[in-house]
Amino acid sequence: MFKSLILAAAVSGLTSLAVTASADPMPEAATSLIAGPIMKLPIEINRQDRVMIRASVETFIWGLSHREANPVWAFAPQGMQARLKTKQSALVFFSRVHPQLAEARTLTFDGVRMIGGVPVAGFYVKDKANRQWLALFGIAKRPDGAWNIAFCRILPAPGTLI
Repeated sequence: MFKSLILAAAVSGLTSLAVTASADPMPEAATSLIAGPIMKLPIEINRQDRVMIRASVETFIWGLSHREANPVWAFAPQGMQARLKTKQSALVFFSRVHPQLAEARTLTFDGVRMIGGVPVAGFYVKDKANRQWLALFGIAKRPDGAWNIAFCRILPAPGTLI
C-alpha cells in the first residue's frame, strides 16, 4: 500500500519526460522534449504486455549501464529518436539525464500499474555508490505493437527496500 502511494505521488507529474533526483540542474534540452504519440490503450494490459514492458525497460537500463547505444535507441521515445538523430547521441543524452541508470548495478522490478490510462513500470535501482532509487517509466505502445519508454522519473529511495 505504501509503495502504491509513493508510486502515485511520483507519477502525478506525468508530463515530465526526464526528471533526475540529483541536485544538478536538469539539462535544458530535457525540459523541452516530448515523448511522441502514445496509442490509446485499454484500461487493462495483459500478462504478455507486462512481460514485454518489463523486458523493454530492463533492456534500456542494461544498455545505459553497459554503455551500449543500440538497446538505448531501440526503446527510447520516438520523439527523442527524431530529435537526437543518432544512437550514440541518445546514449550520451540519457546517460547525462539519468546518471542513476547509467551507473546502475542492481535492478529490482516492482511491477506495472496503470496510472491515468498510462502503464507505468517501477524499478528499484542501486547505483555503483550503493544509493537506491525508484525509477518510474511511462510506457507507450507503438503502432507496430512494440513497447518503448515515453518518460522516466527517478526519485531517491533510501532505506532497505531491496
